[in-house]
Amino acid sequence: MSATAKRIAIASLFVGLAFFPSLFAEVCTVDDLDMYKWLAGSEPSLKELFFPNVAGGTYYRPLIGVSYLFDKYVWALDTRLMHLDNLLFHLVNAILVYYLAYLLLPRPERKESMVPFMSSLLFGLHPVTTESVAWISGRTDIMACTFVLLSASFLFKFRETRSIPTLVLAPLVLVPGLLIKETPLAFVLGALWYSPLLFVKRWMKESGVNEERVKDTNMAKLFGLTFILSLVASFFLAMFIGADAGAGSGALAGFMAGLGWVFTFMGINYMFERKTLTHFLINSLYSVASLTLMGLIIGIWQ
Repeated sequence: MSATAKRIAIASLFVGLAFFPSLFAEVCTVDDLDMYKWLAGSEPSLKELFFPNVAGGTYYRPLIGVSYLFDKYVWALDTRLMHLDNLLFHLVNAILVYYLAYLLLPRPERKESMVPFMSSLLFGLHPVTTESVAWISGRTDIMACTFVLLSASFLFKFRETRSIPTLVLAPLVLVPGLLIKETPLAFVLGALWYSPLLFVKRWMKESGVNEERVKDTNMAKLFGLTFILSLVASFFLAMFIGADAGAGSGALAGFMAGLGWVFTFMGINYMFERKTLTHFLINSLYSVASLTLMGLIIGIWQ
């Protein structure tokens, strides 16, 4: 067994042992009890899940319903096995985090570096994941995360290989994620905006960035800090939006914050830095679109 395989196995073992007690957790009264009663007292079909006939607004998350059908007809609604579904998806995500961190490292450092192992452990054992793993209905977060991590892995694999099939797979694997929860929309925007399909070549030209400079970038540091700053931005936007916002008001608040503050201040910087108008529009409009989408997701979440 290779060193990489051993590290993945050890990380998976630690995560599995940490969350093993969740298999015997009770059914949560928040959502799980209603979901369990619905499954036990009805015969939902795939048609009803993908084409719901509802008068009012609701979440459109058909693949979560498919996972519940699996629990009903395969696991016979055994709550231990329903909890097991969550744990298995969480283990898959911990392995994908390992692989993603592995791809972010420069090639010469990959075999010896402990960064992928520590990243996988940090993700897998972090207390913030406890709710999603132990709460059966919380699998929306876990399963959506699986497809976001898969898409990111394909994107970084494309960066290495320039394989067109790999690039095509990146957005395709996000589709199931969007049928599980709305949050992958935020990843779709960034992945497409700064991709060969849209503006990355023009952005690189306007920024004076070439392929060699990109290859020399510490990607683990870059995306780690990007993730942290995005969390900070979403936290303060959520405070600005408030607890009672819906999808429409959340999106409007995000748009107003992006256009009224970010776009204008970036415009001031643009004039003093003497950057091109194209460079300014690519970056500033992405910020406006990103905050609008972030506000939409926060509004739906609340």
